[in-house]
Amino acid sequence: MDSTCEGHSSGPDDVTSSTTDDDSVTEKKNPPLAFTEKRIDITQDFLAAASELELGELVMGENFTLHEAMSAIELMDPKMDGGCFRLRVHPTVEDVVAQGWLRGMPDDEVLATVDATFACLVSWMEGAFIAQTLHTNLLMTDPDVLSAACECQPEKEEKDRVAGRTMTALSHGLAHMAILVRHAIGSASVCEEEDFAMQFPVRVSSSLTFDETLDLIKAAEKTLITVGKQLDIAPIIQSNNDRVPVLNAVVDRLAWLRAALEAMQHMIIPRHNMYSKDDDGEPINFRPRLRQAAERLSTAVECATRFHDTVEMGKMAPVGQDGDFGWLTCFIPDLNRRYLPPAFPRKSEFLTRRHGLKQLEKFTRRLYDVATNVPHIVHDLSLIIQYLRSFCELESCALSRSVLQLVLLPNDERVLGETHLMDILKDTIKMQTGAPLMYPGSPSNKSEVVQELFDEFASDAVRVYLCLIQAFGHNSGRQRDKIGIIFDDFANLQLEAERVDQEATIVTGLYAQAHGGDTKGPPIGTHLASFMNIQSLRLIHWYFELGFRLELFAECEYASVWWYMREIVSKWTFSWVDNATKFIYAEYQSDLMKYQKENPKAVKTRTSKLIKMDEKFKKKLANLKNLYTQGEEVVYTGMHMFCVGLQASGKMRIPELLPGQSEKMRYDHRMASLQPFAHPYYVPFPNYKASSGIDVMVLQGATKCFNDAASCFKSAKDALSLHTGDARCLAQARIAGQNSIVCKILASGARPDAKVEFDFSDKGFPFAPTLKLT
Repeated sequence: MDSTCEGHSSGPDDVTSSTTDDDSVTEKKNPPLAFTEKRIDITQDFLAAASELELGELVMGENFTLHEAMSAIELMDPKMDGGCFRLRVHPTVEDVVAQGWLRGMPDDEVLATVDATFACLVSWMEGAFIAQTLHTNLLMTDPDVLSAACECQPEKEEKDRVAGRTMTALSHGLAHMAILVRHAIGSASVCEEEDFAMQFPVRVSSSLTFDETLDLIKAAEKTLITVGKQLDIAPIIQSNNDRVPVLNAVVDRLAWLRAALEAMQHMIIPRHNMYSKDDDGEPINFRPRLRQAAERLSTAVECATRFHDTVEMGKMAPVGQDGDFGWLTCFIPDLNRRYLPPAFPRKSEFLTRRHGLKQLEKFTRRLYDVATNVPHIVHDLSLIIQYLRSFCELESCALSRSVLQLVLLPNDERVLGETHLMDILKDTIKMQTGAPLMYPGSPSNKSEVVQELFDEFASDAVRVYLCLIQAFGHNSGRQRDKIGIIFDDFANLQLEAERVDQEATIVTGLYAQAHGGDTKGPPIGTHLASFMNIQSLRLIHWYFELGFRLELFAECEYASVWWYMREIVSKWTFSWVDNATKFIYAEYQSDLMKYQKENPKAVKTRTSKLIKMDEKFKKKLANLKNLYTQGEEVVYTGMHMFCVGLQASGKMRIPELLPGQSEKMRYDHRMASLQPFAHPYYVPFPNYKASSGIDVMVLQGATKCFNDAASCFKSAKDALSLHTGDARCLAQARIAGQNSIVCKILASGARPDAKVEFDFSDKGFPFAPTLKLT
């Protein structure tokens, strides 16, 4: 193999390849080189450099792609196929027990083995194959053989009892946990291949029933506690004093496993009830037992909080890093390599014990959050959607999202297995808009035509919201794609809502003409349209927020996105929320007049019913107020002005691959999902350029843009600081204050060469990055 020794840069057509066979060189016919070169042999240097590549690594360059790399490696080469290594004969569980692997196992290694197995469990839950993670622990492969073998072996020492009882309980418990995890994720149907590996290439089973397994784990806990007490009362020996904390740490792990299993049993529908029916042929209605689940998860959280402080008590890895846990007696990293498909060698990334236990604690807290908060939000559909959004912000895993789906809708359209989603939808509409067609005795309520249209609208809305709730169960990327498809359904619901409002207006108007202006309830208006438009705008807001969270937007697109958020989303949200507020006030006035007419004496005295009416009215206004924050609109304005200033100063370049067309193509691509809404939510590119006035602002200069942005950020800070009880608003106020300073520095020209960095590290409000000068 030859290389040019002088500084000549040759193109692809100038490369001469040669192969050596019996000292003969055969050259391919290529165009002659521009001049005569002196060549040297670099074959040995090349082989030495290639030897530094790890298994599975390939070299890629502009002129050497993956296709060439694959073509350069022969079939059946270990670099091409990870299954081409010689298989070794590994010991079985019977061999482990017979050879005394568990006999006399030190307590610190028992703790390290439990922690490593938990870390493998989390690695599997985060998308790795179970054969490469959890089942690299040989003792997890066959719990029944392990328990039978341990029963036959006499426990001569306390250490034998500790190791044998712990590993037996752990293997049976994790077998049931693995089955529950796959059942929950498969039943929720919100898992994608990048989230979780559903395949079980190895056998995962336990001959013990669920209750027997819980008893086995509890018995193991009692055994360890008893051993610990015996060590406490034994003569004072330093080794005994060191063992007790380690045993207590193992007890915490087993207690967590038992509590987590019991909690999941209370929260998700059992496998044998999925398709079971009662005597009448109706599906058995499962209702999550969230109160009992919360009690067990409270115990699990308490145990998990102690994991962090006790992980160092376990055996330490010899090289200082956990790796694949091959340094532990019970772990064999390539135990199940024969089950892997033929492909490039893929070695699962194992979480360290500390990281794995930390993730396990987060998972436990997320489940506890579901068990304690979901019962308080199921009466309002808007609160359900808001909770699903906030749950996604917690970096939830596939399992926790699946459990949330199964808790909300365990069987069909009944939330928590009790209240039909349509009833919750109607209650939400009545709470947010006070629609007269839901007002008993009103003309639109008595009209069969209006009620038929409303029932059709409600039926379609339930179908759409079921799809939306399921979409929130997916990861952020898939979720954004699915929401873009659901926009079409929301646009149709808006049209149906307007049709219902129009028919209700006609019916109420005819009734009022015939009865001297009496409408028998609140005045009619665009109640359903207000509700649907608010819901659509909140969904559009989340759609763009996901874009920022996933870092999908280029910096040159920020100006158009923030303009849309300010001009369309924020302003129209304020308009529709204002309409809904007026409807709620009109409903309150109507109810108040009706009550005072029926109870004249109540005008001068505040009865309990009047107090309840006032509290209900204030609660409705508070719910609407949470849908809109005025300070956010000013933040969007400031960010838009700032980006325009960067364009005017030349600090932000807009790529023009196709002169005059590139910016339009990018804009159309970002807004394509909004086309079903049409006007006013879909803004074509020419309308955007005309409405934003961005070209005029660029001509006015960067200094004016930066000064205007600084003023906007200062106003936003003042407005958001008033929300003293809202941590999110206070965080936004802090960001706005810092951004105002950056804008003033750029406007003053003090740092003309400074580069601007958009820092999106604050996930609490991804729309407003912290501006930094570097």
